[in-house]
Amino acid sequence: MKDVVTLHGSLPAGNSLSPESNLAIARLTAGMLDKGTVKQDKFAIAQKLESVGATISFTTNADIVSVNAHCLSKDMPLVVSLIAEQLRTPAFSPEEFAKLKKQLIGNYKRASDDTDFRSRDAFTRAVYPVGHPNRQTSVGDMLAAVEKATLDEVKAFHAQYYGPAAMRLVIVRRRRPGGG
Repeated sequence: MKDVVTLHGSLPAGNSLSPESNLAIARLTAGMLDKGTVKQDKFAIAQKLESVGATISFTTNADIVSVNAHCLSKDMPLVVSLIAEQLRTPAFSPEEFAKLKKQLIGNYKRASDDTDFRSRDAFTRAVYPVGHPNRQTSVGDMLAAVEKATLDEVKAFHAQYYGPAAMRLVIVRRRRPGGG
């Protein structure tokens, strides 16, 4: 039997906490978490995870930043330490920030061609008033926000909202058949 661990964490640093001056800051901050830390670049982290068959991912929504990870129980100390490092000390590389901005801009432009995306966007903008966390920002406004975002704004957001005080973490260990 293989002992598999699933980890889910959340931190109240979602998109609704972005400053009014730039609605993309929370999303950009979360996007920088897997781009390397002050101790190691994203390739070193990816190699460590790959060598043990583990995964870590970060996502954001209106309210929270989520971290999800999967690994064998024997590799949990490594995975938890990498998550802590990524959350506490992201590198905030200017080059990675520029790449992330281009990636988000491309994603929004592609999404604006998708009829499902456009219908969800129209629905949320019709149902929820301005300022409501479930109301999507228009693609045009989000593109402008991503373009004008600065790395200093992302660093300030990280300093204000990221930390262990409000972090929630759930770890589930389960045994799977097979593998010795």
